[in-house]
Amino acid sequence: MSQSLGSYIPNEILLNIFEQVNDLQTVSRLARAIPDLFGTVLENHFHDLIPTLFPTSWTTELREYAYAAVLAEIRGWVDPRDLLLDLLEDEVSPETLLIGLPPTLEIVHKLACVTEAIEFFTAFCSTLFLSNFPSNRRGSLSQGEGFRLRRALLRFQLYAQFFHQPRATDVLVSDRDWEARPRSEEYFWTRFTSVEAEECKCVYVLLVNALTHSRPIQHSNNPRYQSQVSRQRGLPLLQPVFCGAPDDITPLAASYAERLVDYAGTGLENVDPHDANHFLPYYDFQHPDLLKQPRYQPSEA
Repeated sequence: MSQSLGSYIPNEILLNIFEQVNDLQTVSRLARAIPDLFGTVLENHFHDLIPTLFPTSWTTELREYAYAAVLAEIRGWVDPRDLLLDLLEDEVSPETLLIGLPPTLEIVHKLACVTEAIEFFTAFCSTLFLSNFPSNRRGSLSQGEGFRLRRALLRFQLYAQFFHQPRATDVLVSDRDWEARPRSEEYFWTRFTSVEAEECKCVYVLLVNALTHSRPIQHSNNPRYQSQVSRQRGLPLLQPVFCGAPDDITPLAASYAERLVDYAGTGLENVDPHDANHFLPYYDFQHPDLLKQPRYQPSEA
């Protein structure tokens, strides 16, 4: 049915459909449902369409983080420097990371998965944050606050993808390689200003505290999950756990969430022993050489 339908619809009409559907999640679901109809057009126009399918609140900087997280996933065990330099160097064009992604439906699905997870945890974290204020002082996040929260979540996602067992291929995540590369991790964290690193740490601690109260984490017994092998780490794995839907929690996700609590912050402790103010502002001024090193572009907020 999909083959005959696709052969009768001109590409111009299909492109018009994509113009009306303006989010990655819907496009991903359409492509899964009718791959023959949408797959070819999506792959042929990948680099033009993908940037237009992110939420309007996602700046170029946020999209670049999403591209980097997916690149880290598909490349597996990589040195963060190889990938982070594409974000750090001023002369690198914003399209560099996108061009590095294979223009396939699989990549579209991965980008949709990351984007959906970031939006979910933005709402989740902001709800917990706003609950600390009296009801008469609560309100929606400002544009700047929303940007900073999404950026912190995306940086955490990139960190998890780099340092949470990238070599593991077994169904249940093993304990090997969990945040166990201190030099690479120090390189990662010192790419940010101290305040931006603290934003990531706040997200990290919030997620760990919430997971701690959710233990033990039960997974689904659905047979189709038992042989799951994935390089994916971080927020997309955790989203079903926070949604409270046991039937959607794979053994991999449950195991990952448990180990996130067990080994939380071990990499940060190696970089900043005893939380010794490595990331506080005056550390930057005590080490002016760090300020001369290329970092991510300054926040727009």
